Amino acid sequence: MNKWTSRWNLLALVCSIIIFGVIISIASFLTDTMSITPTIFAMLLAAIGILISLGQWLFPQQSAPKISPRERRGFIVSLVIALVTAVGYSLYSRKKATTSARWGAKPGTPVVSPTATPTATVFPIGTLFFQHRNPPPDAIHSVAWSPNGKRIAIAYERHTVQVWTVDSRMQSYILTYTYTGHTGNVNSVTWSPDGTRIASGSWDKTVQVWNADGSGQPAIYPTHPNVVNAVAWSPDGIHIASACADSTVRVWNADGSGQLITTYQGHSAMVNSVAWSPESTCIASGSNDKTVQVWTVGSRGQSSTPIYIHHGHSDFVLAVAWSADGTRIASGSWDKTLQIWNAHDGRPSVTYRGDNQFQSVVWSPEGKRIASGSFDFRVQVWSTDGSEQSLTPMYIYPGHESVVNAVAWSPNGKRIASGSRDSSVQVWSAGY
Repeated sequence: MNKWTSRWNLLALVCSIIIFGVIISIASFLTDTMSITPTIFAMLLAAIGILISLGQWLFPQQSAPKISPRERRGFIVSLVIALVTAVGYSLYSRKKATTSARWGAKPGTPVVSPTATPTATVFPIGTLFFQHRNPPPDAIHSVAWSPNGKRIAIAYERHTVQVWTVDSRMQSYILTYTYTGHTGNVNSVTWSPDGTRIASGSWDKTVQVWNADGSGQPAIYPTHPNVVNAVAWSPDGIHIASACADSTVRVWNADGSGQLITTYQGHSAMVNSVAWSPESTCIASGSNDKTVQVWTVGSRGQSSTPIYIHHGHSDFVLAVAWSADGTRIASGSWDKTLQIWNAHDGRPSVTYRGDNQFQSVVWSPEGKRIASGSFDFRVQVWSTDGSEQSLTPMYIYPGHESVVNAVAWSPNGKRIASGSRDSSVQVWSAGY
């Protein structure tokens, strides 16, 4: 085989790689599956193929002899195989991305998961009860159970919040209301303790408080200087805390008046998350300054006082959660650790090490477990007993196809809701 023939066969391979890589990349983008590793690999192959192809054409080694029909057929066959394979992958991805979108697309339509039998009393952990996916791309940024566990609020990238109601037999989920008051991505939702209202924070720099049944007019709190990353309603129902990208945390009167109670300015970078103590007297806030700061909430006109600053993380702190008994705080970070520490003095207790960045954390109601969502598309459930065995996940839920932005544990402890950048929310058994 002469040099030109070798170049011709190489060019056939290169073109196959280019076609395969480009179509797979486009398919992943259009379906919003965001399968990062294979997509990046395919794009890398395409880039290498293009460089090799350019090198072959820009620096020819000799004149080209006549190409035989056999070599031409080989070239065409290789391109067809690459094209068919890539198109097949595209169709498979589209089918996988839209299967769950057929469930419950219209308000008032019951949605029943085919994978669970609701008449049972205890399900194996990970049993899927419910899944809903908006047409992608529409990433989910936050999920929250109502205090009675009968409704779920879901915050979407496309400026909306959906409220789903679980029927009395826990057999189906019904879309009962969609809130459309925001003009930017909705980053966070939180329920009032009585379950009648929802507060939502958004990229449009507002916190909006509205009735969960859609009645009445929303209360739009004064515009923040920057994006609102998180909101949390105090357990006593009196205040709402909002974490802002301007490195501050604001505390508002929750009565809808928009009255600002205090502004905490202890952080030096964007604040990503906030959590109230069960007594509603303190707030824990996680920030890009790599700290979690615990501080008392001052009354109107008084500054908030930091109790202590937790310096245990080496990268951005994306999530914080306070245990129901008020004794412990959990924090998840880009440093791939999930840490539990004493809420009174900041003393570290347990450090869990994951394979990827932790995006969200939540305590189980009785405080014996923690669920975490991460950048590796998984939800991990950890024991909090501090034993050596607890340092590895007791369960890994693999149902998502992109980063898990949000996890929420139902008030009765039996179910976990998880929301992802793959545009889906999934409700599954916590194993109780």
